Amino acid sequence: RNYRADALEGAVRLAVSELLADPERLREGFEASIRRERYRGLEDPDGRKRAWLDRLSEIDRMRGGYQALTARGLMSYEELGGRLEELEAARGSVLRELEATSQRLEVVEALERDRDALLGTLAGSRPGFLEALQLDERRQVYQTLRLAVVVGHGGTLAVSGIPGETLVRLSRQGRRRGAP
Repeated sequence: RNYRADALEGAVRLAVSELLADPERLREGFEASIRRERYRGLEDPDGRKRAWLDRLSEIDRMRGGYQALTARGLMSYEELGGRLEELEAARGSVLRELEATSQRLEVVEALERDRDALLGTLAGSRPGFLEALQLDERRQVYQTLRLAVVVGHGGTLAVSGIPGETLVRLSRQGRRRGAP
């Protein structure tokens, strides 16, 4: 479906201005997003990372132990090959988990930086200040708030972002509807 860009942009600009004028709502939205990302499938991401690093060290120790057993004639080369293949598979799995954990931590750090930047510079701004920003500056604010536009059933548009709620809902005619 097609939507008038000026209606969409105006509604988004108004909703974002209202959000930025309410620093507590903005802070709560960022904090909720940070909590969701930090604990998405993990109880303690920093502890989880340490555990994966410990597992990686254990795999390296086991590799050395298997090689020592082979050197002393207590394990055949065929057995060594099989064990080393198992360890490499485990190592690959651990490295993937470490990467996923690191990426989650990076997302959390980015959210914290964005929260601090917005709260330090734009929070509490008076409504309407976004109009004074250049298009790329406005786009940066929208990206920092992780705004997403979703076309719903019946052609309605919903704009959501960092507060974890729908900021704007537009009908097909471009009219703003029942969003907070």
